[in-house]
Amino acid sequence: MKSNFFLISFVAALSPLAADAQPVTAAVAMRDGVKLATDVYLPASAGKFPVLVSRSPYGKGGERRNAEFFARNGYVFVAQDVRGRGASEGHLYPLRDEGRDGYDTIQWAAAQPWSNGKVGTLGASYLGMDQYGAAILKPPALAAMYVAVAGFSYYKDAAYRGGVRSTGWPVWLLFSASTSRKAESDPELKRRLTAIVNNPDEWLAQTPKDREQLFDGFPDQLEVYRDFYQHHSLDDYWNQPGFNPGAYLGQMKDVPMMMVGGWYDSFTDSMLEGFTRLVGLHRSEKRIQVGPWPHPYGKPFCGQATFGPQAELDERNLQLEWFDHWLKGVPRRTPPDPVRYFRMGGEGASVKDATHISPGGEWRTSKTWPPAGAAKHTLYLSAGRVLNAELKDGEPKAAAKPITYTFNPEHPNPTLGGRSGSTCIVNQSVDRADVISFIGAPLLKVVEATGPVFVRLWISSDRASTDFTARLIDVYPDGYAMNLAEGQIRAEPLRPGKVREILIDLGSTSNLFEKGHRIRLDISSSSFPRLEPNPGTGEAGMWVKRAPATNSLYTGTGFPAYLELTVLPY
Repeated sequence: MKSNFFLISFVAALSPLAADAQPVTAAVAMRDGVKLATDVYLPASAGKFPVLVSRSPYGKGGERRNAEFFARNGYVFVAQDVRGRGASEGHLYPLRDEGRDGYDTIQWAAAQPWSNGKVGTLGASYLGMDQYGAAILKPPALAAMYVAVAGFSYYKDAAYRGGVRSTGWPVWLLFSASTSRKAESDPELKRRLTAIVNNPDEWLAQTPKDREQLFDGFPDQLEVYRDFYQHHSLDDYWNQPGFNPGAYLGQMKDVPMMMVGGWYDSFTDSMLEGFTRLVGLHRSEKRIQVGPWPHPYGKPFCGQATFGPQAELDERNLQLEWFDHWLKGVPRRTPPDPVRYFRMGGEGASVKDATHISPGGEWRTSKTWPPAGAAKHTLYLSAGRVLNAELKDGEPKAAAKPITYTFNPEHPNPTLGGRSGSTCIVNQSVDRADVISFIGAPLLKVVEATGPVFVRLWISSDRASTDFTARLIDVYPDGYAMNLAEGQIRAEPLRPGKVREILIDLGSTSNLFEKGHRIRLDISSSSFPRLEPNPGTGEAGMWVKRAPATNSLYTGTGFPAYLELTVLPY
């Protein structure tokens, strides 16, 4: 991209800034003429420097502390409001335009008099996915990337994981409305929207059509909200590069990339998959680090669990070492294996009370994911709601009666931690008729589960459409039930009473089940407010309320339902 595609309007001259001073502000024009508000932080000394670019929908000012840190360490830091957000021009359509705008911004930064022509990108979540979009277009100046908690398929990772609609995207769109220029100019409107964003359960309990009223006066958010409900399958809409960069890995520029994720973040599974695929496609270094963290990653605690200081991420120094090596040529210590992960559990694990746990754990490394030596460990579900290592010879081909429960979309099973914000680990002390627990005997030897987890079920329903959820749990000897992994699937179309086989992907985890602990699997049909309850009639029924469903689980040698763990020798 030639520099004449860009219009630069600086509030101040491009003179070096002292650290912690006000940034230089620019209006950088994209190829279509839309100008994006951009802050430039310069080192105190004059010269040409490598540049780091961060593009955010949350306000470029939020990058100030990071920017000052890197400016003090010899980098120009460019923080930008994405299109339609903050002080930038244009209309917001999340993720769709970030590839082109990211390319243009990277090439603009490389062409400035304070740049040495090498550009790195960094950021988490949205700020990570917009990096993928730019990398697919291969900007010549892009030389290294640092991406945290950002998946390679928004449809599969978050919006419709397992085909079940998440509430996260509607709430994010409402958040973007509450932080828009329109809301900022109307304090009462902002207060009302912010209150719902902070406590959205009542809003989410309405039908999708009724919820639309809150987007009155916010045409950008309303358009995206309606598209979310219109496109409920993985179609061309969700396969756009901005939403599904994983489909374009073969086009992505081959540059060094560091990825960071957490066991309790919904994007980590596709980051692990994307890492593995990129290693096979690219020559440049790829690394990934996964900790015991939720989406707000890097802290030594996760919901009710405290892992200790060893679980805390020293992110700035990790980033500095990464970019110093790739953008400045600074030698580094011989790097360890490219996969670094935190295995939870083990010696020293303890429970303080019903709401406080110290699972313990330690960092491990591997050349691949899953690690070498990984094997499948199968536990079968029985009619007695027990997990067995094998199908017992005496068990009938099919249980005399299936395990049947009623799912009422008006009274869904509440979300308890998991991949939902920062709550992550919560004691799974569930006592509901619509949650079916299968539990194993106390372990006589340790089981190290590190890798993907799957559940295969045989089900039926009296509805044309219903959902099934699954959750893997480590039950401590004193009863604390620590959730580890979860998944869900929409089963449709169904014929009443017709038995069908389904496979639920719970994603990956790493946990040491100690002696005396028990492995538990919970099956249900909802998790509200994280997931929208299924009314039982398919997509047409999303707009009205429906009656309860009767769902059944089948076991026995004729219906070999099982939990499949990936385990390592111990």
